Amino acid sequence: MKVTAEDGHYALNKSIKDVVLQNLRVLFLTSKGERMGDCNFGIGLRRYLFSQDTAATHAELRTIITNQVNRYMPMIRIIEIRLISPDNSSDIADNHLKIEFEFYIKATGERAVAQF
Repeated sequence: MKVTAEDGHYALNKSIKDVVLQNLRVLFLTSKGERMGDCNFGIGLRRYLFSQDTAATHAELRTIITNQVNRYMPMIRIIEIRLISPDNSSDIADNHLKIEFEFYIKATGERAVAQF
């Protein structure tokens, strides 16, 4: 949560980039079946919490992320999905996986990175 002098404890999203980042957060953290009215919405990162860190898991995550973003967020274009684990980075602790999702916002021409 961001606290600002202008908005207080409920900071508003005031740019398209902020709105897109918030929408991505919701998409990544919502599990399929959790959203009323659209049981296919959501990537559901929670279900990967105790998954093995394998190439198959990485491939599955990339596929799900790509399909969900293309379906529910057509206002952005995926540039790159980086899955960073202890196998490919010494900066990551054991049993951790960091997702860096780089994208382009079509309406503004901005590039941004969301991390999960």
